[in-house]
Amino acid sequence: MPSKATLALPSAQHAGVGWPWQEGIHHLADMLLGDAPWPRITVVTPSYNQGEYIEETIRSVLLQGYPNLEYIIMDGGSSDQTVEIIRKYEAWISHWESEKDRGQTHAINKGFALATGDIVAWINSDDSYFPDTLKNVALAFHQHPGAILLGDVEEFNEHGVIGIQHLHHVSAEALLKPMGDSWMWHQPGTFVPNSVQKQVGALDESLHYAFDKDWMFRLMEHAPVAYVGTALARFRVHAGAKTQADLDKTIREIYQVNRRHLGLTDSARARRLRAIYHLRLAGLYLCEHEDYAPFFDRRRAAVELCKSLFVRPGTVFGTNSRRLLRRLLLPKSRWRSGG
Repeated sequence: MPSKATLALPSAQHAGVGWPWQEGIHHLADMLLGDAPWPRITVVTPSYNQGEYIEETIRSVLLQGYPNLEYIIMDGGSSDQTVEIIRKYEAWISHWESEKDRGQTHAINKGFALATGDIVAWINSDDSYFPDTLKNVALAFHQHPGAILLGDVEEFNEHGVIGIQHLHHVSAEALLKPMGDSWMWHQPGTFVPNSVQKQVGALDESLHYAFDKDWMFRLMEHAPVAYVGTALARFRVHAGAKTQADLDKTIREIYQVNRRHLGLTDSARARRLRAIYHLRLAGLYLCEHEDYAPFFDRRRAAVELCKSLFVRPGTVFGTNSRRLLRRLLLPKSRWRSGG
């Protein structure tokens, strides 16, 4: 792979404003601190038909100017302009391929199997890194060599920045909380010692939406968490994103993964959480949120409410249960007045 110091990146196909379009490579010194070398960082980008966004992802990785980078792109056989864009940057890419795979999780697993870095991470082909992300990760790794490194994640859409997810107090207990209470962890800001990743093993390919959360649960059984204390990645929110397009499947799988790891807490709390998960799924089918409107289904809501009551009968006396029961029994036209 040619030296970043001697070879300039090509011009962007559809250049935007600012990073990573209008800035040069960030050159870093050969040594990290004193005589310590920069740790090798492997970044994997899984990709499939994200030609609209992938150049921004690629440039945000390469323009880091990180002196010990291994960059791997695993494309699932895209039929859009993705391969053309990858070829433009292939002199800076350690390995790339474009062939049919079994999906995003399989692509990441293949990339991790090739990884030789001290630290591994993946960045999806519609997300990106901030300037100096890899430098900040390397400095944190120097201080916490055996820890899972977590940084903040900025969420944005075509209109601009939505907000920043500040990562804090990440633990199994926190991640077991229902959706809406547990999102202090965000995968794009996660960097892991390769030794820990190998201990944990491959991502679960039977999962399609919450495999990253399952991975994080397993990682935390083998390593502590350390916080980088700055924003590391940008997460793009758009209608084509898998989790947005399949919102109901995403929510169901998140709770499936949560239930899988309830053994990490005590039995009383596990029963209470299971009951809440079923209530939240009932709320999905009874449109508690405006985004849930396409998933209205009284029968499935009734099933989830019954499951909640079976797991923890006292749930019936809760405010949420009573509100959902009213929604289940009343016509939609009376939901506003009836609860």
